[in-house]
Amino acid sequence: MSTRETVREAVEQVLNDTGNATWAAAEINIYVEMAIREYSAWWPYLQSTTSVGTGAKVAFDLPAGFVREHRVLLGSTVQVRLDEEDAHFGVGFYDVRNQLIVGANASSATLTLVYWGTHTVPDDDVDVLTVPDRDLELLVRYCVWQCLRRLEADEAILPELFTSVLSWLQGTSEKAYTEYMDGLTERLKRWPATAVWPPT
Repeated sequence: MSTRETVREAVEQVLNDTGNATWAAAEINIYVEMAIREYSAWWPYLQSTTSVGTGAKVAFDLPAGFVREHRVLLGSTVQVRLDEEDAHFGVGFYDVRNQLIVGANASSATLTLVYWGTHTVPDDDVDVLTVPDRDLELLVRYCVWQCLRRLEADEAILPELFTSVLSWLQGTSEKAYTEYMDGLTERLKRWPATAVWPPT
């Protein structure tokens, strides 16, 4: 069971900056959030939300982090996707303006949206990550790349910068990017993109 702190401390170890002399914890936390969202684009998280219907046609607000629906149920009945113009012909759902519209006989029934979405982005250091522990190294590599990339950008705008220092930083950030992409490529070989976690 890993947390944001787990990833951040691993990043600090790789960068040899456990005292946060160069990269503040708050900055690394931002990169952890970015890494989770990047990971979610490849392997979204399967989750669900429910609501109770209040009429014959119900608008279901899409939750934050929604990527795409997996299935929609009215009670225990799976609903079919309809084109908006065909929605009045039968029971089903369609989407419009960040909402799912569920058709006939929705009143008082439980609506369940099972969807693929962004993995949980932690608000603090104790929230447990939904990214599997076996893939934490990908998050770490992404964060290391972003840390070095930011440092390289900062150094590049300093007028007193020595060319050799900038050259070293460019090479280091490029190496970090390559290591991240190598890890991503290897992961894709073992688990294709658009798969969900947990698997259905």
